Amino acid sequence: MGKSAGGKQLGKSIHVLERTGIGRDSWLMIVEVQGKVMLLGLSPAGIQQISELEDYVRPKEDGEGDKSFLAMLTKQMEEGQAAFHRQKNDRDK
Repeated sequence: MGKSAGGKQLGKSIHVLERTGIGRDSWLMIVEVQGKVMLLGLSPAGIQQISELEDYVRPKEDGEGDKSFLAMLTKQMEEGQAAFHRQKNDRDK
C-alpha cells in the first residue's frame, strides 16, 4: 500500500520523504520543509497539516519506509487519542 518517495526534492527547501495512498485520490505524505518534518493529508478537498513529526527517523533504502511510516503514523494517532482523552477527562471534572 505505502511507498517511500525516496527523498524526492520539490525545491531547494521542500522534500517528500514518504507517501502512502489511503483511499481513492487521498494520500498521507511526510515532507520536510526548511528543516521541519510534517505529516500532511492530501485529498481533492485540499492539503492539511496533521502533525509535526519531531521524532521522525528517515527509513533505509531497503523497503523499510512502509514500516517506518506505519510506526510513525500509529504513534501520532495514539498520542492524539491520549491527548483527546486527557482533555475530555479535564472537562468532566
